[in-house]
Amino acid sequence: MFDGGGSVTSSQFTIYLDGGSVSTGTHDTGSKSAPLTGLDGTRIGHHQAGWIAYFNGIMDEVRISSVKREAEWIKASYETQRDHLLDWGSEEEEEADTVAPEAIDDLEAATGTNEGEVDLTWTAPGDDGNTGTADSYDIRYSDAEINEGNWGSATPVTPAPPAPSIATTEESMTVTGLTWGNTYWFAIKTSDEVPNESAISNSDSAGAQSETPPTVSVYLPDDNATDVELNATLKLTFDEDMAKGTGNIKIYNSGGLFQEIAVTEVTIAGAEVTIPHNDFAYETGYYVTMASGVLEDLAANDYAGILNETTWNF
Repeated sequence: MFDGGGSVTSSQFTIYLDGGSVSTGTHDTGSKSAPLTGLDGTRIGHHQAGWIAYFNGIMDEVRISSVKREAEWIKASYETQRDHLLDWGSEEEEEADTVAPEAIDDLEAATGTNEGEVDLTWTAPGDDGNTGTADSYDIRYSDAEINEGNWGSATPVTPAPPAPSIATTEESMTVTGLTWGNTYWFAIKTSDEVPNESAISNSDSAGAQSETPPTVSVYLPDDNATDVELNATLKLTFDEDMAKGTGNIKIYNSGGLFQEIAVTEVTIAGAEVTIPHNDFAYETGYYVTMASGVLEDLAANDYAGILNETTWNF
């Protein structure tokens, strides 16, 4: 249906079938102010003195251009199935958008304010590279650094990401519903309205906020252990990933202070804290102490410490 009326100012027409010209003729010019509907006997054809010729069939597609097209353009458009729709007044068809948004390279993750939260910040790319405004963000997280290879198995964040702002705007969001104490990796892809999708962003990590202080789940050697090797490993395993605080760890024996180790000298791997020490002596008992705050979780909650000689002795 053509709604709103219209006019014909050209007296020549060309009929194309399957991309090739099959007829060219002329017709009267004029206008129609009332809408055309399916009840109008619309025919495409030409009129010459004394006789009429027209095409009177069913067409499954009609494409109308506001400018004259060369036969080569019509043929190429048909063969490549370009979707050129009704276009009044433009000098040329709009070019297809094939430019994706620029990949984000400054994504940063930080432990959030409330339990189970991580805060993300980044700079908005554009619709085309770093120009304009993109259409959407796809932000995902995983327990390992995210790359193109494992992007598909990463989990979309909640809540849904915000709509993109104009290019170069500082963006942010808070991811919720994470397990406190765990470390998460994040990455972003950006899409325009087509959608053309950007390459993956850099991947950054942070621990989810925790309001619960860490606790020890395993002592090595066990508390009250016997026959401990002289160079035995001293290790604490916590219920969440840990970080160094401030202060010292002290090892005592029956003679008093055996060794004092700065927390900066310990080794931390996730939830495991390994304490270096001098070799122990034969047939000698030891115990370990440390103040609150010598160790902490990734949300900066202090480990309560070991404040007596019975919690970890061997």
